[in-house]
Amino acid sequence: SKPLTLLLSSYEAVNWVISSDDQTVIDNLEIESVQAIAYDYQTTTISVSSDFTLTNGQSVSYAYDSSWNAGYGYGDDSGGGSTAKLLYNTPEKLGDYAYS
Repeated sequence: SKPLTLLLSSYEAVNWVISSDDQTVIDNLEIESVQAIAYDYQTTTISVSSDFTLTNGQSVSYAYDSSWNAGYGYGDDSGGGSTAKLLYNTPEKLGDYAYS
């Protein structure tokens, strides 16, 4: 299987924790990178269990960073956010394989 890129999105600060108790998942999942997009990016964190192979690290970006062009998911977007813009910009940022 090919390495997986996880894209996480939030408005509020979140402590994202990537882990699994399922040994089959741990043995068969290679995570290329984990990226989080957040409006409250300064206090958003990512923790990936050392059980997983993480080849290219992790990063947290501000939702209004020019590379994401103000795209971030926020529920139904009724109070802000732009999930559609985030999804539109994902292939440009992560490559065409992002949805495969």
